[in-house]
Amino acid sequence: MSTAPMQTKRIALAAGLATAVAAPLFVAPSTGTTERATSLRGSRAAPAAVTQTAPGATATVGAAGAVVALAALGASGAKAGTRKPRMVQVARQSVETFQQNALEYPSSYEKIADVNNKEKDADIICTIGPKSWDPEVLVELMKAGMTVIRCNMSHGDHEEQSMKLANLEKAYELAPEFKGKMKILMDTRGPEIRTGTFEVYNSKKELKAGQDFKLVTDYSLKGDESMVAITYEQLPKSVKPGQRILIQDGTVILEVAEAKDDEVLCKVVNNCKLGEKKNVNVPGVKVDIPVVGEREIKDIEEWAVPNNADYIALSFVQSADDVKDCRKHFGGKDIK
Repeated sequence: MSTAPMQTKRIALAAGLATAVAAPLFVAPSTGTTERATSLRGSRAAPAAVTQTAPGATATVGAAGAVVALAALGASGAKAGTRKPRMVQVARQSVETFQQNALEYPSSYEKIADVNNKEKDADIICTIGPKSWDPEVLVELMKAGMTVIRCNMSHGDHEEQSMKLANLEKAYELAPEFKGKMKILMDTRGPEIRTGTFEVYNSKKELKAGQDFKLVTDYSLKGDESMVAITYEQLPKSVKPGQRILIQDGTVILEVAEAKDDEVLCKVVNNCKLGEKKNVNVPGVKVDIPVVGEREIKDIEEWAVPNNADYIALSFVQSADDVKDCRKHFGGKDIK
């Protein structure tokens, strides 16, 4: 029996497989090109490609692809003239699978990511302050992906926080497509000690090593180079002469000289610059401040609830009771 027809079919099948393997031009995503790779044409466009002789087919496809296809088919038969129906069927199915309906491959990682159009569940939370509260800046933040505005009650009173929301409304006028899409998060101060403000808003005071400096418990007082208010009224009763008080993440070091009823007299240990509303730490002293105290209740009831805040971030939580205490002041609002 002649093996010529068998060899002809084998070569034709190899040519068809080589066309499927070698024809597409795959572009590496890392190149960043915006062009798409060559499509694989559907098997219905050339149904005879895998069953009939295709003279000169190997001249129109990549040599490497043809070699791979021929090698694969050559391995399917150990002896010349021996037909392997199972392997031929697998090869035929492989060709047809590759040739289904013009498969295309995105040519950049960005396009691959864009294939999944599922709505994102994550929020991007941005803390808004003096450098970001202008309406024009808020618009740019929204365009960049911001979805939640964080108002930190440790910095700024209710008037300042409300000004941020007023600027947000102005930003909506500049970019109405974002109106109603931003969420508001109020971050409570929590059980921490902070310094007060100065006469000149957001200014810094230069302190010299060895100078006298006072910490006063009347938070309504504006500070200067000689004193600053603090949020913890019990501090004079909690410290003793010789103890150190660390302010502004330890960059300002004070040593207690004398504790009076409503103020603590100190010596400045190092040359430094003190800013407004900075954290205060007294090593070795346990601070007796509730997580949800008078300040937090006032912030929730008088600012978060009237301004329809979406979220409240409760700082320095110590137990489930802290969360329950917080929720008591929501006034029936659906705040998370």
